[in-house]
Amino acid sequence: MCFGATLYLRFCFRLGDAVKTSGSQLGFPKGRVNVHWFGVPGLRWPGVWPLLLKNVRSGRRPDVLVIHAGGNDMGLCSQRELVVMMKQDLDKIRQLFPDIILVWSEMVPHLVCRYARDGERMDKNRGKVNKLM
Repeated sequence: MCFGATLYLRFCFRLGDAVKTSGSQLGFPKGRVNVHWFGVPGLRWPGVWPLLLKNVRSGRRPDVLVIHAGGNDMGLCSQRELVVMMKQDLDKIRQLFPDIILVWSEMVPHLVCRYARDGERMDKNRGKVNKLM
């Protein structure tokens, strides 16, 4: 199961499909491994937990969860608040799925950051959040 907020997930999914028939499966054999992609444009961190619960209720229980989210929250709340919120949610995910493998996909720089007055400072803060996660 792959969650993401940017176009990277959609691009990777499409690129995988174009490269080979099992590309969206990331090279894993169908039937043995099921890969589900959830690219949600504009996803902010508070939407990650509800999105996960929605997918669990529909019968998708992840063994591995790749999360690429949080970049859209930069500048909307303090770096500290964002990290605390993310870590709390990751703890909830671990409690709900004790055997899950969580993969954190680092936040990447945006060409234009909507909420930044100082892009260089925002990029520095993004790096700090990635290190803390």
